[in-house]
Formats: sequence, structure tokens, C-alpha cells
Amino acid sequence: MNILPPSPALWREPIPRRHTPQPARGRYGYRTYRPCLRWEFGFTCPFCLCHEGDFFPLGVEGLGVTQIEHFVPVSHDSTVVNVYENCFYICRYCNQARGRTPVASPAGAGRLLNPCNDPWVEHFILSGDVLVARQESPAAVYTEAVYDLSDPRKVAMRRFRRETIEECQALLNRGPSLLAGLLEKAAQTHQPELVDEARFLEDALRRAWRDLERFQAVPVDAPPTCACETPDSCTLPVWLVEQTLAVEPPFGHSTGA
Repeated sequence: MNILPPSPALWREPIPRRHTPQPARGRYGYRTYRPCLRWEFGFTCPFCLCHEGDFFPLGVEGLGVTQIEHFVPVSHDSTVVNVYENCFYICRYCNQARGRTPVASPAGAGRLLNPCNDPWVEHFILSGDVLVARQESPAAVYTEAVYDLSDPRKVAMRRFRRETIEECQALLNRGPSLLAGLLEKAAQTHQPELVDEARFLEDALRRAWRDLERFQAVPVDAPPTCACETPDSCTLPVWLVEQTLAVEPPFGHSTGA
């Protein structure tokens, strides 16, 4: 199973647009782009770096926690409503924080960074679980403020992912050998309390595996097809693939539901 890293890495290159859906029509035609955008951005909000798995373990579709944002707001320019390159996959928190704020600061103090043009590593620092703008970058300062990238809820989600994955990995790395030792000693000594300890540890390993399943890089409700209608379009972007971690189930096969 391939899971997310404990802490997201700031991408060093602009996120490339890999999908080319047919142009949509109508006021809400852009909604047909959603499957493309989920795969395009690796099921991740490219602004705050929170993944779908950070929000809900069983899939986010229908919950309204992720949305499509128009980088240039439709209220500012109605002609961009169905321009695919103007659409981003974004979490609800970031979308609500921005509202209709313009791309350029009204005070002339900066502009919104575009993840498909601007490498995040050049503008931000991940300090612990907090995404911090580099103060020498007015665009980063403006972007951080507009999208409220240090929203305590986003920080809490990053922290929860990091702590959960690190704790589960530590248990899965050491647990199987400890379990084998307990079972061997129980067989030699016939002490029932050792059997109980072994069962307790086995249950803990199963729970750790189920907890990691929440953070699969490809969510359980990932769309098998998208508007591009090409066989290789539904794949993770390279920048996320490079971050994923391969983990093995503790008993040789998946123990999750």
C-alpha cells in the first residue's frame, strides 16, 4: 500500500497541467472537470497541502469538503468560468477563506501565487506543521493571508497525519518481531498472560494498519475515469508519487476492511 508522507513536501517545480478535458459549456459546466482535477492535483489542495485523507478516511465525495475554485473569480471575469487552466481543486477551508478576493492585492502589496506557475518551496516554509510564508516574498505573504494557510484546523490536520503515520510506522516496524517473540515464549512457557499480551499486540497491529489505510495516496473513492477519457489520465502526479511511502501489512496481507 502506498501512503502519504507524514509531512507534505513543498513542491520544487510548478505543478504541470496533465489533463485536457473537452471544453465545458454553461454556467456550471466546469463541474465536469472535477474527476480530472482530483487526479491532476493528487487529491490534494495545492494551496494548504491538505489531502482528502486528512479530511475523511472513507472518501470525500458528496461531503462538500473539497471544491473547484476559479483562480480568476467568475465575478471578476465571466469568460473564464469553463477555462480548465483557471480551475483548481481546493479544500473548502481555503475556498471559503478566499471568497472573491482578487488575484492582485488591491493595495498593490502582492499577488496570489499560482501553484501551476510558482514552486511552493520558493515561497513557503513548513515549520513543524505550520505553513509559513517567506517574508521576502510579498506574493507568499499575500497568498498566506488570503487563503488563511495557518488556519488552526489545517495545522491540526497536518499534525494529526504526521503523528498518526509516525506512530503507526513505529509499531508496524517493531511489532511483528515482538509478536513472534511473545508467541514463541508463550509456547515454551505455557504462560496464559503471554498469550493475552500477544493478542493485544496483534490487535494493535491491525488497528495501526487500518489507521494507515486512511492516508492512502489514492483515496478509496478515486474516480476510475475522468473527462479526458484516456487510459493513462487517471494517475497520480509525479510530485506526489515521489513522496509516497510503501508500507507492508503486518501479517502478509491487508487486515483492514
